[in-house]
Amino acid sequence: MSAGSGSPRARRSLRRPLRALSVALDGAGLKTSVSVVPASSASKVLYYVTLLQSQKLKVAALLDSDQAGDKAAQQDELVHLLTSKQILRTKDYCGGTVARAEIEDLLRDTLVDVAKDNMGWDVTTTASSQPSRPIIDIFTKEISGFSKFKLARAFVRWLSTHDISDLTTDERAGVTALFKAINNAVK
Repeated sequence: MSAGSGSPRARRSLRRPLRALSVALDGAGLKTSVSVVPASSASKVLYYVTLLQSQKLKVAALLDSDQAGDKAAQQDELVHLLTSKQILRTKDYCGGTVARAEIEDLLRDTLVDVAKDNMGWDVTTTASSQPSRPIIDIFTKEISGFSKFKLARAFVRWLSTHDISDLTTDERAGVTALFKAINNAVK
């Protein structure tokens, strides 16, 4: 489970790229029995964890490393329900350069290239000059009409014609480590 944007369309935008990445990793991705359930916001993670655990499902929570994710990760109830290895933070898989890392920061360089090449959204200069700023924050401020859903859809299309080796070394390492942690958390 992960915290994500509020609308159903935005929640789907998280699920598809993660599943596509998992398939592209061919064996190093998520187990086929693992489902990604976007919680729409960090504040709702506790609700989803409680609901899914009541159905006897194994659960891990992936939280962005922003203020909302920090607050959710420190909720006594969540800490009581999940072990420390089941509460995953994006900053642990992003190489430590982005101060308030969000899930999209795992693929920062590739998303900048995909947006520029496929959508005409060029944030290359800003992203290069501000490496500690979350990439979605940059897109939101720089691109009029920016949409996470459109970016996610463009990434999935890009991934269908590219190989996992087309990601940067840091991106591959981060995604692989995240998927391994998710698989271990729901054993």
